[in-house]
Amino acid sequence: MGRTVGQRVARVVLVAAVLVLVVGGVGIAGLVATSRTSDLLLDRVEPARQANDGVLQDLTDAETGIRGWTLSGDQGALVPFLDAMESLPEHQGVLVRLSPDDAHLADLVAPQDDAVDAWIEQYANPRLDAGTGHYDPELFTTGRALFADVRAANARVDRELGRMAVDARAENRSAWTTSVALIAGAVVLGLAAVAGLGRSLVRSIQRPLAALASVLQRLAAGETGARAATEGLREIGAVGEAVNQLAVENEHGRAVETEVRETLYELDRTRSDFVSNVSHELRTPLTSIRGYLELLEGEADPAGPERRMWEAVDRNVERLSLLIEDLLMLSKVEARGTALTEIDLREVVREVVADLQPVAARRDVRVELDVPSGPLRVLADETQILRAILNVTANAVKFTRPGGWVRVRVGETGEDALVTVEDNGIGIPAGEVAGVGRRFFRGSNAVDQQVAGTGLGLRIVQTIMDRQAGSVTLESIEDEGTTVRLRMPLRGAGPPPEDPAAKPVPAVT
Repeated sequence: MGRTVGQRVARVVLVAAVLVLVVGGVGIAGLVATSRTSDLLLDRVEPARQANDGVLQDLTDAETGIRGWTLSGDQGALVPFLDAMESLPEHQGVLVRLSPDDAHLADLVAPQDDAVDAWIEQYANPRLDAGTGHYDPELFTTGRALFADVRAANARVDRELGRMAVDARAENRSAWTTSVALIAGAVVLGLAAVAGLGRSLVRSIQRPLAALASVLQRLAAGETGARAATEGLREIGAVGEAVNQLAVENEHGRAVETEVRETLYELDRTRSDFVSNVSHELRTPLTSIRGYLELLEGEADPAGPERRMWEAVDRNVERLSLLIEDLLMLSKVEARGTALTEIDLREVVREVVADLQPVAARRDVRVELDVPSGPLRVLADETQILRAILNVTANAVKFTRPGGWVRVRVGETGEDALVTVEDNGIGIPAGEVAGVGRRFFRGSNAVDQQVAGTGLGLRIVQTIMDRQAGSVTLESIEDEGTTVRLRMPLRGAGPPPEDPAAKPVPAVT
């Protein structure tokens, strides 16, 4: 068994964590390097340049103070000199303190200090000692030369500090650029690694799932031999094993179902054959009994007990004959194939109504017919459809009280032809409507009122309509009437009916 999904995900998370650590480490190193060069600029170079500028400014202020004092004789003119002499040691001390880390800078700062000392000792002090109003050209020339030496030494120090500032900034930029490049490289490499592992993870999950879905679709389509792969990630492999187990059980179940179906088919065919054979065997003796009853009919005393016995026998012979005919018809429509032809449904209904008009007239029941002007063509077995419509219409006449009515309407709804038979007869009790369509079912009110019937009529109708891609629906209210609708596809409106098979027929709904 392969790795689990958790293990695969953990690898991706680990790589992502390493990426974060690497980027963080590179970033910290870059910050340290940048901070070092920034410290060099902020803590050494810039303060040193400011101190160097301060030394030159101090000497300039001192020279200006001496010159003003010499010319004016005013002691107040010496204030710049005195201030400069006070701040000069501080500026020199800053330079000395910041220069030991750079030998070259220290070599430049020492000569500047010597030049400053020489200017003070060889020019400033002698000039102050000489007092005001005294001009010594040679001392003046010496002072100018010494001040020029100070300027030159200060310029050399400034240039060195400028070079150091440039180098520090360049180092800072280099450290920053290197850090960015390293971070970018680490990010790119990390993303590439995560993307590679992610793709591998997706493939290791997506492909087995797609294969599993394909297997499930094949199983749903009836390919019982389809099996799922069990390698790969552990969880998906476990699902594959479960699907395979389900497929094995499903295959076994289908085999059992097929065996049971074949057994039921054989039992149903045997039952149909038995009913057909028994019905045929009963037909002959019933025919003989009916013949003898016809011979005895004229000999029975109309007012005597013999006549009542003869009527009872005749009535039961008639009932038994109807039962045998219905059994034979049901057996026939369940077993035989349908000879489909294109027929005009209006003509079939007209024929049924015409055949039943005499019976309806004797019962004082009015039969109304409503058919469209144009043809309604359906693909059906004309004999069986006629029998279905005849059964429904005859039932409507039979269960309608004298003075009642039966309406037969033919029309279409959507892609179907529709035959509706409605009556205002005795109806069916509400609790018994669900049983309509079962073999030998009869409503309790029909039994109480001794309405003749076998309980097979609607079962025959149901079977006929099922064999021809049609349907039967029934609505009934006791003492108000019943409405039966027969629906079948119009010619060309749908697939042709299946070749009949001995399959169970559902009850009327």
